[in-house]
Amino acid sequence: MQITSTFNPTAIPSIAAKAAEAAAPAPVSTSAPNSIRAEHDLAALRLAQDAVRQAAPDFDVSRVADIKAAMQRGEIRFDADRVAGLIMSVHGGKR
Repeated sequence: MQITSTFNPTAIPSIAAKAAEAAAPAPVSTSAPNSIRAEHDLAALRLAQDAVRQAAPDFDVSRVADIKAAMQRGEIRFDADRVAGLIMSVHGGKR
């Protein structure tokens, strides 16, 4: 079984930056009422969610179940050290 993906974690910051530039609300002063700051925060959160949705495709629940079953049958070998190394390389750790 081969696992493929189109997820590109390096695209998230650039997509988020473009979305923020395109729809950036006016700056809100720290002395603004809480309701205005909350609306600003909600708008920023929605932009971030949209950026993540564009960069990361939805996952297929049945595909995840198939992969888990294949791992339980021994058809897919899980190498925790390799996964940890890949995570560290993406997030700036040294291995």
